[in-house]
Amino acid sequence: TAADTNTYLNNGGLVYIGETNFSATTTPFINGCFSSTYRDYRILIVWTGSANSDCRMRLRSGTNTTESGAVYDRYGYYTAGVSFTFANAANNTSAILADGSSNGNAISNASIDILNPNITSHTNIQMQTWGANSGTLYTWLHRVETTTQYTGLEMTADSGTVTGQIFVYGYRQA
Repeated sequence: TAADTNTYLNNGGLVYIGETNFSATTTPFINGCFSSTYRDYRILIVWTGSANSDCRMRLRSGTNTTESGAVYDRYGYYTAGVSFTFANAANNTSAILADGSSNGNAISNASIDILNPNITSHTNIQMQTWGANSGTLYTWLHRVETTTQYTGLEMTADSGTVTGQIFVYGYRQA
């Protein structure tokens, strides 16, 4: 019925926005995925690399303007086995994801919440990632020191190329 449809449509939850597949590239990206339709977003990234290498993420505005200024403040920890290492660093030129592996069977993955990317406010990035090369779990909080309205993101590998997928979902508010 119409009442059932309206109840369903007004519930909160994740809404699929889009995805991109990439193969043997140094800088995969997705543009136009952040808009005023949703305030917050969930990003899922899975990848393998041609080299054992750290991968990073940067936000984009407009069609292809990458935020590469020293505006990413990182707070968090990583763990390999039973030891925890806290790593806080201000004024980075990217948000670190995790280390990728050149073993095609060892997939790195990231689950990222990006808060406020397309409104005139500071953007916050909360991520949990798995580094397939080192077997390390990373939990990072990043604050972006600008009030730029971002519309997309890109990832980069410190060396080699990456192959994988980026999925984007919007958080629908109830």
